[in-house]
Amino acid sequence: MKVRLYSHIGAGTGYARMGEMLARALITAGCELEVRPLLPWNHVRLHPDDILIRHLRRDNELTPPDATVVHTLPVDVRTVLKALSGTPHAIPVLNSKLVAYTTWEFQNDIPASIAADMTGDYDDFWWPCAQNRRAAEIHLGGHVVPIAYDPKEWMPERERYDDRFTFYYVGAWTDRKNPIGIVKAYAKAFGHADKVRLRLQVAGADLDRVKAEIDQAIGPDTADRPMISVHAGRVSERELWYMHRSSDCFVSATRGEAWNLPAFEALCAGRAIIHTAGTGADDFLADTTALMVPAAPAKVTPGSDATWLEIDHDALVLAMLACVRLRVDQTLVHYNLADRYSYAAVGAQARNLLENIKQP
Repeated sequence: MKVRLYSHIGAGTGYARMGEMLARALITAGCELEVRPLLPWNHVRLHPDDILIRHLRRDNELTPPDATVVHTLPVDVRTVLKALSGTPHAIPVLNSKLVAYTTWEFQNDIPASIAADMTGDYDDFWWPCAQNRRAAEIHLGGHVVPIAYDPKEWMPERERYDDRFTFYYVGAWTDRKNPIGIVKAYAKAFGHADKVRLRLQVAGADLDRVKAEIDQAIGPDTADRPMISVHAGRVSERELWYMHRSSDCFVSATRGEAWNLPAFEALCAGRAIIHTAGTGADDFLADTTALMVPAAPAKVTPGSDATWLEIDHDALVLAMLACVRLRVDQTLVHYNLADRYSYAAVGAQARNLLENIKQP
């Protein structure tokens, strides 16, 4: 089966990495894959040995597909097709089985106005988690196609370099991700004398702004404050893997996730995890020993119809204290990760869905 994938592959973001994992899953499933990146060619960044490089195609190299998957944000799902309008590539795409693979980061149902702009030529919609699929039930429907990984790549090895208990966060410095909530809980739970540290890996953030917001939230860096380190630069896969191996507990106080790739990778690495309950991460953290912290729905902005979650701050504090006192540094998984989330498993699922699409 020949599949064309439009995705943010090579952009270096979490969304791009999700697209890269889907591409590898489709290749593993035996699909003849052509990838058309949704960013300028001079911005595509992949390791020279990455198998995806041989599947990248410029417009003049594309051939008619049996199926087309457009992987992007909800507001851009139709934009990709509109950009094809009037080009030689429009008819082959519209004649193929056409799938939108996207995400929804909020708790409320996808509004009719957004759904209306996503429908039209698409034959199916894919979502990474059950929570997204439920939010799409009224206006869009579709199927859950989870994020995939390579079981050989993520091994639960340890590389501890001291006995200080290390919490860590990997992700954007945004209100939705809520890393400042982690900082506040950590500072309430611990002091400078405690043998703990908090690592914040916030690629792309303004380091001075991050440090200023931390100082505003918990006070200046004095002798009373527990150890916090911030890194705002991008890191390689090897460096990220080292962070998982050398830390103890991944923490997320997120207000909304369709997946949360760093949390998933922490699970694959065997690290302890504290996470907001009720997000897309529930799919892979259910039936594990991850500590799920309760949260309540809240408006994103006053008067808005959009809702996300506010984590129970006191419960987050208690969870962090418990991890240190009990030295909880791993998550036990009571199911087979590879059976659910390997490239082979997800690729087979995605190919089966593509093959069984019924076009009008």
